Amino acid sequence: MSRKAIPQKNLKVLFARSMNQCAFPGCVATIVDPKDDLVYGEVCHIEGVEPGAARHNPLREANTLNDNDNLILLCERHHKLVDANPNEYPVSYLRQIKAAHEQQGPIEITPFETRCADLMIKHIEVHITSNARVYNGSTHIEASGNATQNIVVNNIKGGGKRRSVASVPSSGTVGTDAGKRSYVCHLHERLFKFTSAIPKYSNGRAGATIARKIKERFGATWTNVPLERYDEFVAYLKAEINKTPIGRKNTLRGVPNYSSYEEFISGGGGHDGV
Repeated sequence: MSRKAIPQKNLKVLFARSMNQCAFPGCVATIVDPKDDLVYGEVCHIEGVEPGAARHNPLREANTLNDNDNLILLCERHHKLVDANPNEYPVSYLRQIKAAHEQQGPIEITPFETRCADLMIKHIEVHITSNARVYNGSTHIEASGNATQNIVVNNIKGGGKRRSVASVPSSGTVGTDAGKRSYVCHLHERLFKFTSAIPKYSNGRAGATIARKIKERFGATWTNVPLERYDEFVAYLKAEINKTPIGRKNTLRGVPNYSSYEEFISGGGGHDGV
């Protein structure tokens, strides 16, 4: 069947409700960074587009596949995960996490959401005859009729030169060490939560701002920070958390802003700090 592009108005609503963040539980990955023209995540169809696709529903009208109730924003890693395991992540589950993640009720469409939608449209190339997806400079061939748009996500700054933007961790990086990755994720979540409480970083701006600062300082996304800079990265995240308004308030009250590595690994962490 012929794929139809997702309307810009639908993407604007999706970004507004999702706050420009991956909907998978516990993930705080930013989807788009409009400031640097970077697209980190993807749009996933809850019910697959084509016959044979993950979660395809033959009874669904084709003209409703790009409706907002069938779209969810996910980072590359979780997008790949749910499509590769449709029995573990069925339609009912994706609808559940979508409802839990997205803002309900009236929303405001600002220039930020419009920019996010435009970048997603611009950076998505739908391949009708090819099922190739680029991850971290290598080609991953997906099953024919995948539930999602088969896309190559690129950063096209710099005279149109293209390079892949991937969240798949490279060898020798924080993302490849389970313990370090989990602890950094804990700190990243705390920083996102505390930063999101600052009015000027609301509506999805917190994630994009954090991602940009990490990229500027460490030259990589948080999962791709080199392992040799792990201690420096952890110290940086803790300092950023501590200097937020909530962080400063907690420090004055003697309330921990985050768990220590030992607490977190042993399962004794989870400080709320709010």
